[in-house]
Amino acid sequence: MTFEAVGWLAVVLTQVFYIPNTLRILRTRDVRGYSLLGWLLLFLGLACYLVYFASRGDPVGIVANAFGVFGAGFTAFCIWLWRGRDFAPEPGNSPVPAVPGQ
Repeated sequence: MTFEAVGWLAVVLTQVFYIPNTLRILRTRDVRGYSLLGWLLLFLGLACYLVYFASRGDPVGIVANAFGVFGAGFTAFCIWLWRGRDFAPEPGNSPVPAVPGQ
């Protein structure tokens, strides 16, 4: 396996990270526990990497960081949009009913 293949595998594996988080946020609009500042810093860092890899003409770095900028930017936008709002609970995560007699 070449180093470039390892790089492409890393692109796929690291970009899969965004899928469960993004789907959960879109389904519930619950962004409690997500740091807007943290996601903005990630967005800016990945944007800087994108510029760096673009200047070097590195396709693995360009693709990885382009997807990362999109994922982090979209997540940060959702956090900004839905922070401090009520959310739709996930199916099966309703509050536990009180035990009778207590």
